[in-house]
Amino acid sequence: MSCKCSVPACRGNYDESNKVAVFSFPNDERLRAKWLHAIPRKDFNITKNSKVCEKHFKDGEVLRNSTFYNEKTGETISAPMKRPKLKENVVPSIIPGCPSYMSSSSAIRESPSKKRQRLEQEQIDLAVKESLNNVIHIVPIDTFDASKLFDLMKKVILSLEEIGFKVMGMVTDNNSINRAAASNFANPPKLQVKYDHPADKSRPLFYVIDSVHILKCVRNNCLNNHKNGYYFYYPDFDTLNVSTASLSSVRKLYDLECSSLLKFGYGLTSKALWPTNLERQNVKLELKLFSTDVMHALNELGEKYNLECYEQTAKFIDIISTWWDIVNVKTPDKGKFKCNPMCEPLTSSPSDKGLMFLKQLVSWVNKWENLDSIKGRLSKETFLATLTCHTTQVFIEIVNHCTKSFKKEYILLGKIQADKLESRFRQYRSMAGDQYHIYVRQIYETESKLRLCQELKLASHKKGSITVDIFDNREKNYEEKQPIDLIFCDIMVEESDIEKIADTLPIVTYLAGYCSHAALKKTKCLYCRQKLRTDKGSISHDKYKLIDVKDRGGLLYPSKIVVNAVIHTYIVVQKLISEKYEDKFIQVLNQCSLVVNLIENVLVTKDIFLSFDIQRDQNWGTFVQNRVREIRSLTSAIVWRHVPGALNAADLVSRGCSGEQLLQGKWWEGPSWFSENEESWPKSEDDPDEDLVSSEKRKTIVTTFTKSDENVDWYYKYFSSVRKIVHMPAWIFRFYNKLRKIASDFSKTLSVLEKAEIALMLLIQKESFKDVNDDKLKKLRPIIGCNGLIRAKTNISNRDDTNDFKFPIILPSDHTVVKLLIMNAHNDLLHAGTSMLMSHLREKY
Repeated sequence: MSCKCSVPACRGNYDESNKVAVFSFPNDERLRAKWLHAIPRKDFNITKNSKVCEKHFKDGEVLRNSTFYNEKTGETISAPMKRPKLKENVVPSIIPGCPSYMSSSSAIRESPSKKRQRLEQEQIDLAVKESLNNVIHIVPIDTFDASKLFDLMKKVILSLEEIGFKVMGMVTDNNSINRAAASNFANPPKLQVKYDHPADKSRPLFYVIDSVHILKCVRNNCLNNHKNGYYFYYPDFDTLNVSTASLSSVRKLYDLECSSLLKFGYGLTSKALWPTNLERQNVKLELKLFSTDVMHALNELGEKYNLECYEQTAKFIDIISTWWDIVNVKTPDKGKFKCNPMCEPLTSSPSDKGLMFLKQLVSWVNKWENLDSIKGRLSKETFLATLTCHTTQVFIEIVNHCTKSFKKEYILLGKIQADKLESRFRQYRSMAGDQYHIYVRQIYETESKLRLCQELKLASHKKGSITVDIFDNREKNYEEKQPIDLIFCDIMVEESDIEKIADTLPIVTYLAGYCSHAALKKTKCLYCRQKLRTDKGSISHDKYKLIDVKDRGGLLYPSKIVVNAVIHTYIVVQKLISEKYEDKFIQVLNQCSLVVNLIENVLVTKDIFLSFDIQRDQNWGTFVQNRVREIRSLTSAIVWRHVPGALNAADLVSRGCSGEQLLQGKWWEGPSWFSENEESWPKSEDDPDEDLVSSEKRKTIVTTFTKSDENVDWYYKYFSSVRKIVHMPAWIFRFYNKLRKIASDFSKTLSVLEKAEIALMLLIQKESFKDVNDDKLKKLRPIIGCNGLIRAKTNISNRDDTNDFKFPIILPSDHTVVKLLIMNAHNDLLHAGTSMLMSHLREKY
């Protein structure tokens, strides 16, 4: 019974209703024995036709898809197998019709695709204003109807109007409940482009369906048109003749170029063409499909590869891409930067190209909606939202209203989107631990942190308000010092500067707590750790109230030193971006390093004792060290002030004075200004007396000892190069020859230098090797040369070359002279590389 299951009571492949995949018994004897043990069949003899069907294996043990990872594109491609396969070493574990103990079961992990489908949810339907990024109201709902949503929307609009805001419109997605709620602003309820404003009947209230959502709907309609072969029937934009767009042509284009390094359809990916349900929410994937690059690729390759309806498909993509370019303008200079006139802000001018396109688009969509074809078109809801009353028409109305009523030169339609709201919710999830589902309590906690960031703003003279991100964990490198320009040297922090930020001191203190937390993670010094934090019980200042409110047991209370440093940093940066300094500050390359240096200068100590506290590891004198230690134990450096010597009566004794001065001075009663107000006390000097600080340091005597080593080689002891070592025996030979009257002049001839070098090599070999039969030299096949030197016999001894090259001199690598010889050759070759140096030396050695 070929291809039929051998398990008792199993009907796999025995009839047409039980078609299953079957697997042969394994060839491995041990694994086959396990299969036989798992199948309750007496006297079962395995043959080549014995099979076990897929019903007896767990779902995770049967492989049905094959995956391939493309290293060039970084994508994983999955395709169904023609025949399922089993994983290695699996055993049948599901035996129906038998006792339960003969079967085993385990929890199967949910697949990623099913998990993504299970976690899908609708986006939040609240509008966020253009310039502000605050959440006005959050409503956790289970079920909601249009009437309740209408009441909530109306209440929020009226509340905003009461506190001074002017609400111009609402932005939602294309959900039917949102449309029904918006229609209640009319009486009787009717879906319109604009309604009478509930706060002022003379003003319009525009209703906009999110353009980003519309783009997603158009793409999803294309993907859902699989029953019609992914064909889309639409009227030509110019002639209004029926045209056909094909998603299959775009997919064929991707298949043609997916393995190419250079592509016409740049950016087109498999995720953009075959997205999952969760990936359908990603607008970046939609823009890869409706891209001008894809349009140009179709026009370029369509005829060459016979792509179906490529021209009409390219025109359809061009229409959607142009519409998106117009409605997604968020900056006035985008058109100039992109060199695209359709990316220019809209104006009410009759010659405005973007406005003319939108008006023509309304007629085009109306014609498209009236086509007779049932298949291959947008859904009814998408037709309603896309470009007729809600999106294109309302944009035209907003442009006309803003230019006439508010005298605006242009309108940025990209600001009228729900991106701010979705970005805010993305921050909630990120700050709540990157979880998809979050609690309402987590929303309130993260919202308070985000609003805290908005209060820490720096007012730039040119750029306006700059938000400080207190949760930016990127590490910066401050090791490279940025010199301080003379123009910044006069930046100081005065009492009046601190008074100006008095209202934000709780926020600055909260930020200082985060700075202490970040510093404690990298600091191991116990003294420094004590300086970074303070005890919660000793805190009574109002500036700690924000930490106290938010503290649930894990927040740090920063010390006064850290708070003081953060306050000064905030004020210094604010001054750097003021009108006086901003132009010069922007030109600085390393702005972070400049700020750090400025803060160090501002916070630098003003007297000897502050210098002692900061530079506590210096080797100070005994008197000063004991005195500072006692002062530091009694007080904090944050409250220290410098008293000039002329006003400090206590310094008379420590610094010395005459008897007349001692009689006149009343140092035991304290200075006279102690009885006056604190404002009249002496102020700190501009700069500490560095000479005075240095004079209090303990004097250190440095003694140098010279160590002599009599075991050092005489070569290294008297000579620093090989040339000098060779010249020494050469002069000895010349003197010897002179005495024997062999030479009549005092010049060192070439033969004398060669003789001296040979003598030096013989001396080195004598010190390093016993003889030619030394065990160290066996592998080199040593021989004795004509001059007595030990040489290596090479395989090129019959070559027509120099004798030194065919029989190189053997030298020890660790000898002092050999090391000097290598250094000498390295210098002669102008510091050549290792390969060139060794090639040069091996011509002789």
